[in-house]
Amino acid sequence: MTNQYFLSISLFVCVVCFSCSSTNPIPKNQAPFVLNDFSLDGRPISYNYSVASTNPTLKIRFSEPVDKSTAFSGIILSNTFGNFPLQFSFSNQDSTVSIQIVNQLNYLSIYYFTISKDFKSAS
Repeated sequence: MTNQYFLSISLFVCVVCFSCSSTNPIPKNQAPFVLNDFSLDGRPISYNYSVASTNPTLKIRFSEPVDKSTAFSGIILSNTFGNFPLQFSFSNQDSTVSIQIVNQLNYLSIYYFTISKDFKSAS
């Protein structure tokens, strides 16, 4: 019984001491990359927009500069038939993305705006 107790304590100490690696410390005070503001034709963020224009401008403001190369594949406007071509412009040290839809949208239609996990910050 004493040997099992000693073995259990030894195993627990080894697991605790050697399970965490100190080679990749967690950065302290690093703020997450978040969406700060979104507007469609100057209207504030909403889950559903009705009576929207057929050629809207979307503006998204993030907490830090974005990786421009990921915007083209990470920001998508689609409907049940596929994705729509978008034109991007960047401002405020690349932390604001303005999006113009290349083709005019149809009235009385549902569109899905998606920011995928492929979209990244510049840092």
